[in-house]
Amino acid sequence: KRSKQSISSIIETYLSALKNTKENQEDLNSRTKELYGIFENKPLPDKKELRKQFHEKNTGRS
Repeated sequence: KRSKQSISSIIETYLSALKNTKENQEDLNSRTKELYGIFENKPLPDKKELRKQFHEKNTGRS
């Protein structure tokens, strides 16, 4: 009601934008695709945990 647009036109616009986004991702080079999908099925690791692991790795501790 606020935008005076029908729900179907809003959904159509959304789906069109979604389709364009998917098509744009298909144009990425293979290296970018590889990097883009690293965390696709896993949540981003905690920053503090990553720092701890990095520090332990560089100081030789396990």
